[in-house]
Amino acid sequence: MKKGDVFLVKIENKKIILEPLAQPPEEIFVEAGSELTDNILREAKVSSDKAEKLLRDLSVE
Repeated sequence: MKKGDVFLVKIENKKIILEPLAQPPEEIFVEAGSELTDNILREAKVSSDKAEKLLRDLSVE
């Protein structure tokens, strides 16, 4: 995302979804095997769990 980009904004099930109106260039996509993606997904879950706990501790629902 950069200044000036235009997005479609949708709200679904209390979630805000931003979708770019322009198609991204092909060169930004890469292929990655499960050795890499498994670790990344595991780290993302840990971060998400910590953020969820913090929000709960702050009484944010």
